[in-house]
Parts: sequence; structure tokens; C-alpha cells
Amino acid sequence: MLICQPAFTQLKDERFEVYYDKVIITPGCRSNTFGIPGVAENAITVKTVADANMVRSRLNDILEMASLPGSSEARQRQLLHVIVVGGGPTGIEVAAELTDLFDHDIGVLFPHLKGKASVSVHDVAPQILAPFDRKLSEYACSALKSNKVNVKLNSHILKVTADTMETTEDGAIGYGMLIWATGNKSIALIDTLKLRKTQRGLVRLLTDDHLNVFAPDGTVIPNVFAMGDAADIEGGTLPTTAEVAIQKADYLITLLNSSREKAPPFQYKQRSLVTYTANPHGRRVRFRFHGKKPKPEPASDEEQREYEDKRAVIGM
Repeated sequence: MLICQPAFTQLKDERFEVYYDKVIITPGCRSNTFGIPGVAENAITVKTVADANMVRSRLNDILEMASLPGSSEARQRQLLHVIVVGGGPTGIEVAAELTDLFDHDIGVLFPHLKGKASVSVHDVAPQILAPFDRKLSEYACSALKSNKVNVKLNSHILKVTADTMETTEDGAIGYGMLIWATGNKSIALIDTLKLRKTQRGLVRLLTDDHLNVFAPDGTVIPNVFAMGDAADIEGGTLPTTAEVAIQKADYLITLLNSSREKAPPFQYKQRSLVTYTANPHGRRVRFRFHGKKPKPEPASDEEQREYEDKRAVIGM
């Protein structure tokens, strides 16, 4: 049985019960603001469809504000400056997609703003794309800079206001949209569940290799599973990536539809990591990282269609 609380402020004191045969706990994580003042109030995270809609809405707003009669060029450039905080795969791909958008579609639809938009990536680490080898990271950083993305490494953010971000290194930096794509933090549900959890780093539910959760005393709880960013396998730490979540989901689908009494344990299969770093020629190019060297490859027709669909999401 699950004891649930409605997700409405006016019903916060109410509780109801839900009975189940099997339950899968997969609430994900929230973005970690690291306690930096102003981030929660002014930055946009990029974890959900609702977040994507906020990015689209804000992008439309800054384009319209920059187009108002009498707007100075300095004002236009500040409004059209997008800061992405986070040098991981998500932050880098967001920066790359926005750069493509500004260089191509926006230049056609808003010709008077052409050349005035800019994208910056800030990360506290000394390199972007930490999961990759340093040489691959440097290659990707060079590719971003060649596509006019301003990459700021070792950047220590002090506070954020509605239109500025202050760092130790550069002081106050004006922006029109701030996207926060760094760090994971457990959600309140995971913090309150009386289940066994990780002891270090990100708080996650621990499971066995069949994705069953543990009671606090270490006893496996049958028919209760956990997956996604909020869960990890005991003794086999895996990254909080979509690839891990997809493979676990496929495993559970097979497990729950199987008539076998004893199923094989989950085994993660590492696939090539792909990060998009923008393309000045309109045709999407991917950098597939495997082995010792990054390998630039032209996008397939299917990938190009996916890219066009992404751009269509923001309504351009």
C-alpha cells in the first residue's frame, strides 16, 4: 500500500491510500542550485517538457523585447545573451542548438537582430564534458568556440539577479535568459522514503541487480522496483543518464512480462556517447566519442529530421 499526498497546496494536509501489485519508483531528480542566491528564482532548468516550454516562451519574449522601437544595441545584445550554466552533455547540447537557432532561423525571421545574439557556457570545472577523456573534452571545447560559443571554465558563480549573473572572475554579466543545466539533487520524496539509500554524493535509492529496493535493514522488498536518476544498483554505481534509464526500463518491461520465476540480473551495456557541438552550415554534425579520438560524422536523414523537430518545438 502507498500513502499519498495530493500535489496541491490547498490539499497538503490530506492523505489517500493506493493499493498495488507492483510499483516502480522513478521520480528522477531536481537541479542542484548549490545554494547560490537568485538561481531558483531566475534560472530555467532543462529537465522536463514544462522546462522546455519555459525556454521557448522566454526566447520569444527576449526576441520581441529586443525588437521594440528605440532599443539600443547594448540593450539588444544583453537581452539576446543566453547563459548556460553547466558543461555536461545537456548544457553543451543546449548551447549548440541555441547557437544554430540564432545563426540560421532567427537571422531569417529577425534580420534586424542578426549578429547580436550570443551564447555563453559557464562551468566551475576546468573542462567541459567531464565523462569524456580530456583530449576529447578539449576537442569539443574548440568546436564550440569555432561556432562562437563563449566557454568560461573555472567560473565561480556568486549570485544571480533577474538580468545579471555575478562571478568571482568576471563580475556582473548581463543576460536575457539563464539556463541552469548543472548538478542533480534528490527530490523530497526520495529524502522521506524509509528505504535503503546511498551514503555518499547524490542521495539515491539502492536496489539489487533485479532493481528491487531494500528496506532499511537490507531486506529486499519484492514487487517494489526503482530506476532512473533516483536509483542505483548496490555495488555497481551507474551514471544518471537517459541511456541507463532506458536500459533499466527495457529490463523491467521484460521482467514484468516474463513468466519465468527466476530472471537474469540487469546488466548495463555501455554504448558510444554522442554530443552535438553545433554546425555553422545548417546540416547537423555529431561528434561520436569512442576510443582515442573524436570522430565527426554527418547526421543521418533520421537525425536531421529529429533536429528539425527540436527547432520546431520552440515555435520558429
